[in-house]
Amino acid sequence: MLLWTMGKNRWLLYALLGIMAFGLFPKLEAQDALAVGKRDIIFLIDSSMGATIINAVREFIKRFVDTMPIGPDQVQVGVAMFSTTPKSEINLNSFSSKESLSSALSRIKPKPSVEVNIGAALDFVRTNMLRPESGSRIQDQVTQVVLLLTSKKSKDSVQQPAEALRQRGVLTLAAGSKDADEAELKQIAFDEAMVFILRDFRLLLRISREMISHLSTLTGVVVTEGPTETALAVGKRDIIFLIDSSMGSTIINAVREFIKRFVDTMPIGPDQVQVGVAMFSTTPKSEINLNSFSSKESLSSALSRIKPKPSVEVNIGAALDFVRTNMLRPESGSRIQDQVTQLVLLLTSKKSKDSVQQPAEALRRMGVLTLAAGSKAADEAELKQIAFDEAVVFILKDFRLLLRNPKEIISHLSTLTGVVVTGPN
Repeated sequence: MLLWTMGKNRWLLYALLGIMAFGLFPKLEAQDALAVGKRDIIFLIDSSMGATIINAVREFIKRFVDTMPIGPDQVQVGVAMFSTTPKSEINLNSFSSKESLSSALSRIKPKPSVEVNIGAALDFVRTNMLRPESGSRIQDQVTQVVLLLTSKKSKDSVQQPAEALRQRGVLTLAAGSKDADEAELKQIAFDEAMVFILRDFRLLLRISREMISHLSTLTGVVVTEGPTETALAVGKRDIIFLIDSSMGSTIINAVREFIKRFVDTMPIGPDQVQVGVAMFSTTPKSEINLNSFSSKESLSSALSRIKPKPSVEVNIGAALDFVRTNMLRPESGSRIQDQVTQLVLLLTSKKSKDSVQQPAEALRRMGVLTLAAGSKAADEAELKQIAFDEAVVFILKDFRLLLRNPKEIISHLSTLTGVVVTGPN
């Protein structure tokens, strides 16, 4: 199985689940949002950070809570604080409403200390809070997420406590400011991409979007497969690659190889991940339907046969409509009626001749998660209209770079889940 190299460790594709479509802390009724699945989230807070910073962290959590469906069958939130010793402030099952949870958050206070023991705090969360009696649904395979926020380097070792959380399948994220040690945070987080360095935690209230998106949409469990390999289980999904065929043979070859490598890492099959391909210039054409092939080998062989089609113009709007009306149908293999996540990745090097606004909106209304990648003469503003969120717009100088740095697109593509929920404007 192909592994992507990430930092010091080799990781299988993991579930950076993605980017919420409702911006920072939005009015949900007027925005697009991702449906949020069950999850247990524990905020592990360095209490030595001082009143001003603790207030900012508390407000960050409150705003997060306001956007979540809180309850024993939905999202549960817990809070632990630590300096040299850890303490549970809010267990996962302590409160079942936003109001009671927000009220409890108002009562958390700083505790001055010149030292912190993050290792002991991680162990405390594992042994005391990730238990059924404390509200954890870990035994029911509900996603367990821990976000560490600290401003100091730990006095004790974090390596074994962090590994123990990974062994239990917990997804740990780590945020640091001031004197926090980045290398230490990388030891703690389940992946280096889940480490966030801020100059000051008050910035959480201004630039929290990326952290919020992971917290609210990461799913799965960490599966350890030996001393250095870690992966997340990939859920069912239907993925369509919508490719601008006018890009020329060199670029099409690179895109084809990118898709092949992606396919090599996925559990392909009618009950797992299905992949389709459409190509377009002025007119679109289905190359591979979602139900055309049920094995990696046959799918890779079919990918080898896709060819460029020179054109000076492209109609992306027509291509998006084609995907919606022809490929996202049960007879073409789409499991959209079974609530299986539907993803479309557009790859283009040109601005569209036709309008993309209505076709993109029609996909959103079907619940489709559309990502958009552009190079050369592609129009970034247009790609932002197409994607279900601006954070899943990718601008590359050249699509050959997909083979050198696929991590960001691959991570979203392989693990985004849910549907776009469109409310009234």
